[in-house]
Order: sequence, then C-alpha cells, then structure tokens
Amino acid sequence: MKENWDVLEVLRHSRHDWLNRIQLIKGYLQTGQQSQLEDVMNKVTAEAMNEAKISSLHTPSFAEFVITYNWKPRGIVLDYEILGDPCSLKQFDELLVNWLQEFLDKLESWVHLYEENFLTLTIEINNDAVRFFFDFRGKLTKKEDLLKWIVTSTNEHKIKLSSYFCEIEECSIEFRLEK
Repeated sequence: MKENWDVLEVLRHSRHDWLNRIQLIKGYLQTGQQSQLEDVMNKVTAEAMNEAKISSLHTPSFAEFVITYNWKPRGIVLDYEILGDPCSLKQFDELLVNWLQEFLDKLESWVHLYEENFLTLTIEINNDAVRFFFDFRGKLTKKEDLLKWIVTSTNEHKIKLSSYFCEIEECSIEFRLEK
C-alpha cells in the first residue's frame, strides 16, 4: 500500500517536477509569451499552495499518497485542490488513504488506457464538516461496476455518501466527513 520512498528518491522526483516547471517558465520568457508565462506561474503557485494545505491536514499517509501519486506512470492523472483553511483530519488518515487507493486502483482497471483520464479531487473545509469531491473525466470501460463499487465501498468504510453520478466519460462522487 504505502510506497517506501527514501530521501534521495523523493528529492529526485521533486527536483524533476521543479525543473520541468522552470523550463516552461524560461521558454515562455525567452519567446515573450507573457500570457502563457503568467498561466504557468499561477499554476505553479496554486500547486505549491495546495501541497502546503494538504500537508497541513495532519493526514501524513493520505497527503503522501496524493502528492506522490503522479510520480509513477499511471492510467489516470490526479489533480487536487484544497478550499478553506486546513484543519486536523488526523482521525481520518487511514480511512482516506485506504478508500482513495482502492478507488484509484479500481478506476485504473476500468478506464481505457489509451485515452486521457483525469481525476480531480477537491477538498472543501467548512466549520463543521469536510466535503470531498471526486470528478473524473476520461473513458470508462465498466461504468456499472464502478457505480456498484461506489455504493458498496462507502458503506464498508462508513463514509457518508452525499451524491454520485456516473457516465462513460464522466463520473462525480461527493462525500462528507464530520469534523
């Protein structure tokens, strides 16, 4: 389940990501493409802020899984955003990482590998609860299996499923955890 990254491997992945970003910035600077430069810089800033916020949720296993997910070749690209002020979700760390890993494992096995498949995770933090939104865009091969799994897994993990919707090229799930 958990990848055992050593410090040098973590630094290598992080350095690789930052060098890619810096190369984009340098390229747009050299070619005078101001609009694209601003877009990349805004994206890099937002990614760094989201990484800081997810690290502040006191969910080390969940945060590590989300941050490092795209470091390996996958059939799905995971993007995430944290809205609101971070709070401690320490009591949900194991639940969140187990459910998300199981969800992504299932989803990866039920997508067309030669299509672009994206999953966006939005975590919205309010005073009394935290809502998790999962929005998939891509191409599913087993929509019915995914629908069954969503209901079954949220019941098994005692997650309060708020809503879900699934079609072949898009799927949305929302659940809520009380603080």
